[in-house]
Formats: sequence, C-alpha cells, structure tokens
Amino acid sequence: MRARHLTSLILRAATGSALLATLVVAAPAAEAAAILPPRPMSTASGIATGAATSTTAAAASPALAVGQALARKVFGSSSPEAAYAALGAAEKQALMAFETPVSQVVTLRPLVVSGTTALTSSPVVGIAGTTVRCWYAELHVENNAVAGNTIYTYWQRLRWCSTNGLTISSWTVLDRGGETSTPGWSYEGHGISGGVLVGPQVRSYTQEKFRFNVLWTNFVNSPCAQIRGGARGAASSLTTCSVA
Repeated sequence: MRARHLTSLILRAATGSALLATLVVAAPAAEAAAILPPRPMSTASGIATGAATSTTAAAASPALAVGQALARKVFGSSSPEAAYAALGAAEKQALMAFETPVSQVVTLRPLVVSGTTALTSSPVVGIAGTTVRCWYAELHVENNAVAGNTIYTYWQRLRWCSTNGLTISSWTVLDRGGETSTPGWSYEGHGISGGVLVGPQVRSYTQEKFRFNVLWTNFVNSPCAQIRGGARGAASSLTTCSVA
C-alpha cells in the first residue's frame, strides 16, 4: 500500500504570513518517489527556499563524492554494462546508494507571483455583495538517495478561489512538472491529473513520470502531487493521486 505523506499549512491572508512545513519521510522501497529541484523563486517574506539544508549536507558527504565518481565512470563509458560489471562489490553498493531513492522532502509553501508573496488576492465584491478571494500555493517534493543526493523532484502550483469563504468557485493548476538530478534517471513527462470538490475544499492532483533505464533494469516511477485548498485559505498536501 502506498504511503501517504501529509504536510499542512494555513495561508493567513490578513497578516500576509504562513505556517510552512517541510517533512522528511522514508519512501517505500518499491516506490522511488519523484522530485525535482525547485525552480528559482524569490526569498520574499514568508517564502522558504526548499532543500538548501539537505543539499549542503549532501555536499559534505563522502558517500556522495564516491557515488558521483562511480556514476561518471559507469554512465560516461562507451559500454556502461561492462563498466558496471568491472566494479567491485563495494563499488556497486556505493553506486546504488547514489541511484536509489529512499527518502522524501515534502514542502508546501505560498507561491510567489510577480515578485510578491501571493498568499491571497484582494477581495472582489461581486453581485449581491458576494466576495471572491483567491489563494496560491506550491507543493514541491524531492526524492533523495542514501548518499544524500537528489534523484528527482516534482511540483504543482495551484490557484483557487472561494465565494464568501464558503464554497470553492474556481481553481487552476498554474504549473506542474518534474526534473532529474542524477545520471541514469530521466523525466518522462506528465501523467494523469484532475481535481474534485469535496465540501468546501478543492483537491487537485498531478502525476509526473520518471524512468530509470540503465544497466540491468528499466522501470518508471509515477508519483503524484496533491494540494487540497479550502474555502478560507487552509491548505494541505499529499503525495498520492487518491482524493478520498
């Protein structure tokens, strides 16, 4: 059964601040969850920069340096299969520690729009005194190896609006995608996507595809990013496509 990883935040429109959470969790061995390095984002007030801490730690890891050297040796060879076969048992183990996703960093944060922290738009008064307010958020998921390097990352950016803080009036996926950061892995594009209304909440999910296709194996991981946005700005996230 696929594990669910939950992160939550409350978008506080009145104060322009947000509760941000970054969660590091173990990923199931059979599910190499995906992630991609964050696209450049402003560090305006209330915005987290993502995986700077884990990247710094990885840079100092001897296992990372060994894994990088072995990956260059094997994948840069004219015959990767022969290069891998020539490795000793310890070297093969070190290479797989560099290539196998074992943990996730899940970050849900307010989205920067036009250089500002767009926790919410200004309320718009409509027909019969109704008020429409909108929120923006980004879910960023990073999958890391034992060696400390990032294997791949994926994200979703969502805008949702509500009427009078009671019902969701609209939602839009502003961006979605994935990237790889380790040799041997490639980003294969979008998978399924969708969104449903469950009470005063929209549940928007997007799926990305990542392929490991070298040496002795060829398989595709298809992880999901899901943002759940409430009619009053509350938001939470899951790394599953299930909207139950």
